[in-house]
Amino acid sequence: MIENPNLIKKNNLEPEKINLDSDKDIIVDKEEVIEIGKIKPEREKSPEKNQIRIEKITPEVSVIMAVHNDEKYVEEAIKSILDQIFRNFELIVIDDYSTDNSLKILEEYASRDPRIKIIRLSENIGPGGARNEGLKAAKGRYIAVQDADDISMPERLQKEYEYLVKNEDKFLVHSGAFYINENDTKIIQERIPIVNEKELLETLKIKNVIVHPTVMYKNQDYRYRPKLWFSEDYDLYLRLMSDGKKFGTTPELLVKYRVSESSRSFNKITTQRLAAIKANEYYYERLKTGNDSYDFLDEKEIINVNPLKNENEAVIRALITSYRILEDNKNLRFFCKRYFTLFGFFNKYLFVFFISYLPKNFVNFVKSKIPTKIKELFSN
Repeated sequence: MIENPNLIKKNNLEPEKINLDSDKDIIVDKEEVIEIGKIKPEREKSPEKNQIRIEKITPEVSVIMAVHNDEKYVEEAIKSILDQIFRNFELIVIDDYSTDNSLKILEEYASRDPRIKIIRLSENIGPGGARNEGLKAAKGRYIAVQDADDISMPERLQKEYEYLVKNEDKFLVHSGAFYINENDTKIIQERIPIVNEKELLETLKIKNVIVHPTVMYKNQDYRYRPKLWFSEDYDLYLRLMSDGKKFGTTPELLVKYRVSESSRSFNKITTQRLAAIKANEYYYERLKTGNDSYDFLDEKEIINVNPLKNENEAVIRALITSYRILEDNKNLRFFCKRYFTLFGFFNKYLFVFFISYLPKNFVNFVKSKIPTKIKELFSN
């Protein structure tokens, strides 16, 4: 039994302790109950005097979080969801066969809050497959994505939920994000979202500009395609576009997106970029034929590719961009040189290469004086 945080009693009396995990209706043996937050359970009077029967609550939003060896950050991620202004949600956490203390942390929080549901996988299947397991269990009208190392601002779910309710023609909404360093001591970059839908959709035809843990969308049986490692989100957006779904944007920055060394490793960036190229190819394939060849994809084309020998221009550009954001000048220069060797010197990366030798304080001062549009030319 736990105390339901979404019910309070008039006259300052203590609320009855109830079990929200029970499949049975809940009897509150008090005079009157008032609802707060967004939870609006159906109620009917019991034959017994002064009792109210509360039907089992169905969440409006299902928050999906895939976890794999994220003991360092997962507690902060969970807290950011539990601290949301919007209260009518369930948090479905999929432990993708973690070998650290992640599961222990998850179980501790689940024991204290019945809105947290844990799905434990018997093998590591990757973020796309893990999220799919969460989607199968989701009961909410809307799906919100939360990564295990990111932080949602307290108003995130509220703003995104209200947007989708008010704009029924929109299938998906996303927001901007703060890119933070590994220890959340510095904002590396502010990712301002594209608000104009036409511009957003045209840009998505070229590259992914949506930060996935800012997304909320209608729960209509869409799934991720797990063979497109680390770009399953981009593939999802492109498939939604193929189906004519509409996208919306809240202009606020509602998530702190953590940029860490592990998330920006050579191998992960290479795999992610190769998968994004495939997702883009499938989009144009569907435009021509109505179908794509994902089912015939051999994952070896994407994973276990040696980034140091890879000659794909888009992959090398992605590596340069990532190490520029991380301020890792050693690796940035290495991949700039590789780009020059393969594709020539006369391009924007020559400028990026020379800037990497300048003092950081001077570079930051110059950046502060450069118009946003010009900055964007060097951010991709």
